[in-house]
Amino acid sequence: MSRSRTRRAILASLGSCIIAFALAFAGPASAQVTIGQLAPTSPVSGECGGGANGSFYWQYLLGEGPSYEVPAPGGVLTSWSTRAAGGAGQFLTLKVLRPLGGGSFDVVGTDGPRALAPGVVDTTVTDLPVQAGDTIAMYEGSALESAEISCRFSTGNGEDDPGFSFASPAGPVEVEGINLGWRVNLSATVLLPPTVDSLATTVGPLTGGTSVTIAGKEFEEVTAVDFGDTPAASFTVDSEGQITAVSPPGEAGSVPVTVTTIAGTSAPGAHFTYQPPPTEPAKSGTDPGGTTGSTASGTTAGPTSNAKPPTRSSPAPSCKVPKLAGKKLSAAKKKLTTAHCKVGAVTKKKDVTTKTGTVVKQTPKPGATKSPGTKVKLTLG
Repeated sequence: MSRSRTRRAILASLGSCIIAFALAFAGPASAQVTIGQLAPTSPVSGECGGGANGSFYWQYLLGEGPSYEVPAPGGVLTSWSTRAAGGAGQFLTLKVLRPLGGGSFDVVGTDGPRALAPGVVDTTVTDLPVQAGDTIAMYEGSALESAEISCRFSTGNGEDDPGFSFASPAGPVEVEGINLGWRVNLSATVLLPPTVDSLATTVGPLTGGTSVTIAGKEFEEVTAVDFGDTPAASFTVDSEGQITAVSPPGEAGSVPVTVTTIAGTSAPGAHFTYQPPPTEPAKSGTDPGGTTGSTASGTTAGPTSNAKPPTRSSPAPSCKVPKLAGKKLSAAKKKLTTAHCKVGAVTKKKDVTTKTGTVVKQTPKPGATKSPGTKVKLTLG
């Protein structure tokens, strides 16, 4: 009989029975992934059977609905549930089985035995690391068992095939047969490891103190946020997809920012860069280019730039007082300006104007050498 959509299975062990079934994941990842399937609310019809060495069951094929295989990349199994109790005083142990190939599984994790209450969904909180492809198993091994546990239920679908075998609960266990149209009566939740997608701020100073918003997935039960090998100065989990962290002091360069939960540590994808403060330019002296040359004898040469040396201003020429007698005021002003002198107070005699009068007296006298801009007093007559 040809089989389509085959999947590795999981063993779940009960009493003397161990049932194995596979945990498979379909659809987008979320923090809690449900694997396996519980029996319907109506009374279950399947039983584990008996045997001195116990019997394993695992979900060999699935016609529809969730499968039983641990999704990649694995994580932590946080709880498991079942409707397996057929009566009072029964106990059940969860087993995590890892495929060895060739229909053989190794027992890599155990939770229980746990007491079961009949007629309800029995849920147990646990903390078991799992890898992609691991399967879970039930094992009934208590001396208090009063009836057979209902470890499987009928679906009527020929592609729903739980396998079984007889073996001890310690493992490894071997698959020996299948039952058509049945499902294993077990489900579990797996917490996936966190993923860091991006950082809102990617650069900060060496002193730390930068607020960095981290976007990603599976930020549940966060235990640490690290910048490289250094823990964040502080962090707050805003939601399942966001954390606000404060960068610690660091050295210049780029470091990965990772998030750790009980399910593992994120891959080093997003990076934060520590940058040193900007370097101040060197102060310039009589050397604008910042460098000086040396002669062969080791003495310091002059500046290497093309800057011109400062220009020294020449002293202003002296006032050489000219002879102004007989000149009108306008002509006297011109001559004084040419001689680097200036017109001082002007005195007019009776009936004389500045336009009609001529210079009849001047002070200082002609020929005197005075400081530049010296004022010469004039009398017009």
